[in-house]
Amino acid sequence: METRRSHLPPLSLAANAYRWPAEWEPRRATLLAWPHNRQTWPGVPWDELLDEYATFAAAVSRYGPVELIVSQGPAVAEAACERIAHAGGQQPRSIRAIPTDDSWVRDTAPIPLQSRRTGDWIEVAARFTAYGQRYPHAADREFAADVAGPCAVQTDLVLEGGAIDSDGGCRLLLTQQWLQNRIGPGGRQLDSSAHPASGAASLAVADAGYQAFFASLGADILCLPFGVVGDDTGGHIDDCGRMLPGGRLLLAIEPNCLDANSQALRANVRTAKRWLEDGRIADLIELPMPPPLHHRIDGRQQRLPASYANYLLVGSNEPDAAEAVLVPTFDAPQDDVACGVLQAVFPDREIVPLPSRRLIVGLGSLHCLSAARF
Repeated sequence: METRRSHLPPLSLAANAYRWPAEWEPRRATLLAWPHNRQTWPGVPWDELLDEYATFAAAVSRYGPVELIVSQGPAVAEAACERIAHAGGQQPRSIRAIPTDDSWVRDTAPIPLQSRRTGDWIEVAARFTAYGQRYPHAADREFAADVAGPCAVQTDLVLEGGAIDSDGGCRLLLTQQWLQNRIGPGGRQLDSSAHPASGAASLAVADAGYQAFFASLGADILCLPFGVVGDDTGGHIDDCGRMLPGGRLLLAIEPNCLDANSQALRANVRTAKRWLEDGRIADLIELPMPPPLHHRIDGRQQRLPASYANYLLVGSNEPDAAEAVLVPTFDAPQDDVACGVLQAVFPDREIVPLPSRRLIVGLGSLHCLSAARF
């Protein structure tokens, strides 16, 4: 089917041509999309949800410009700005009326890549399938093309931003669960124990498109086995592991062996310890999970993918800009422990805990709800 995305020029996949930026790099702005789909947060009082989101948006705005998407018209945009201001935030740098189905811009926004040769940025409008056709996405599948700048290109690969993390060099972190869900049953497994050859990842994947994409990044693929329970995306990395400066790796852990996440997260730790022994990572840092959270969705109690690993790093490329770590919190004893771990990891950044009990009912939190603009 012809789409606005399909009219963009294709992404050129020359070997080692690009790099995927690290989360801690300064950016020109952070992209947010004001919530409007009440079905995403069933049973959550709408004013309470908007207030919690506005608190998040206000925190983002205190550390750099916000580009706000509001698809419901000028009156809603004005009300959104009032809520953000009431929460102590700055006015968005821009407000754009672009249609959206939902607010998960981490996965629908264009992927920023930087040319290793020239230093120029491009924005990749990838194919978006709403995690395997789980949700309506007629608007969201066009969102990347609609929001991208003049240096936009397109690819038919599914490349949700929450699925892949980077150290800004050659290391990419993702889960086998996500990759298998995107490639399908014909895909063979990643050889996550192999070292890269000549700067290109050693892959054993049936899909040639992903092979070529990873090769264009010169990528050493660090592939964890699993995501977390309750994640409707099929294994996004930003709930279970994150790359850190200095070649370090942060992993979510669940010490309670009776918890539904325990076995999968222990498998992730075992995999990462092999990387540590092999010298593929410099250190392994453990981040606790919050206690299990549930919410009634579609008539049944559903485990929510609450995770402190879904934190957001904020800070702009403007002179003397302050930097922070926005941490989702869940009214749990582990909140303070997680904030302490992240303060030790990012000693020069302010730690900003943000209530996320309502946001997580939508099956995502701070990192999922934002995207970096370079």
